[in-house]
Amino acid sequence: MISADEFEKAIRKATKKGLGSRFKGAGRTAPIATAMRAYEESGARNEAQAERAAYLYQVIKNCNTWQRLKTGKTSGNTANRRRVIVALYNEAQLELRQYPLIAKALDQYARKKGSGPKRSTGLKDVYAHEGKAYKNLKAQGQFVDPGQPRFAPSATLMNSKSDDPRVQNTTFGMGKTFTNLSYEEFMELDRLLACQYQVLYMSKMQRVSHMAAIEDGKFYGAIDGSEIDMPGNTVESDLGVAQGGGKDEEAHRKDTHIYACDRYGNLFFVKNDLKDKNQQSVQLNHSTLLAGNEVLCAGTMSIKKGTLLGITNLSGHYQPDTNALTTMLRDWQQNDEVDFTRVLIIDRAQGIETLGWRYLNGDHTDRARDPLVVRARLIRG
Repeated sequence: MISADEFEKAIRKATKKGLGSRFKGAGRTAPIATAMRAYEESGARNEAQAERAAYLYQVIKNCNTWQRLKTGKTSGNTANRRRVIVALYNEAQLELRQYPLIAKALDQYARKKGSGPKRSTGLKDVYAHEGKAYKNLKAQGQFVDPGQPRFAPSATLMNSKSDDPRVQNTTFGMGKTFTNLSYEEFMELDRLLACQYQVLYMSKMQRVSHMAAIEDGKFYGAIDGSEIDMPGNTVESDLGVAQGGGKDEEAHRKDTHIYACDRYGNLFFVKNDLKDKNQQSVQLNHSTLLAGNEVLCAGTMSIKKGTLLGITNLSGHYQPDTNALTTMLRDWQQNDEVDFTRVLIIDRAQGIETLGWRYLNGDHTDRARDPLVVRARLIRG
């Protein structure tokens, strides 16, 4: 693939105005050159395959953005620049194949998306403000570097600070509860709290590293192909529903594995104990995995040695209903050969615990005290 310097030279040759010296917004060629240079620098630093591929993918994405915004424009400069950018786009697509594991995951993502969207649900109540804040920050150009973490105001953490004097004397002092704040009040609260309560939102390339693939009923990491094996001591530990308090409660929280399935059926998961490069804990929510976008379903799950053993729709951010959970599970059963006979199902919407074979046959009786259900909770890896 040509270098950023070569690309800039080709653009200058193709246009009288040349390349902008700074970011000028979507549709200009400057963001493409910026992404190319970041990709080159990532290689010079010998960063991991996923990080390098993220920068390369940003080159492809910026080329697509430029072409989309120039649709229908036929001036001489635009036509000349288009030839340069189309050539770069094709070269970048070929270069991406040098990262076969990333390319494979992206291919799976595209196949699922090609099948069309399913019924989905968005962020609920005040949590929708989280997603809106992220989208506004993104539109302002604050997330140009695909390798850097992205953060939005965390409704979860902000709510936990409702007794802060700065809050009591303002927003909550007006008689409002946290859950019925308007977007403007939510952002004002974030400002009052000095923007210190943040939640991670993943870019597409960041979330691909957390994508699962399902083959012959087994769950694998989409990038490395290894069997997913969640490290919680028991199924209920992975699901975040283990009993206990104090230190035990904190340990159970860190063992919890959250998932979000997008509206095309792509499944993403992460352990609720993610650390940044400085080994500091990062706030994660279900909104993290899809950057606040709509989900088919979201909750917690337990997978041991590639086998699904438990799943819930426990998500305060999305609050998926019974139909959402059932739709996702039937898709896995019919298209991916997942066996739900002994899978523990916890449906928050109905307040029930049961086994998969009963649940998918329409029996939604709560069987939390059934010995088989109790045993399913306590299965160890």
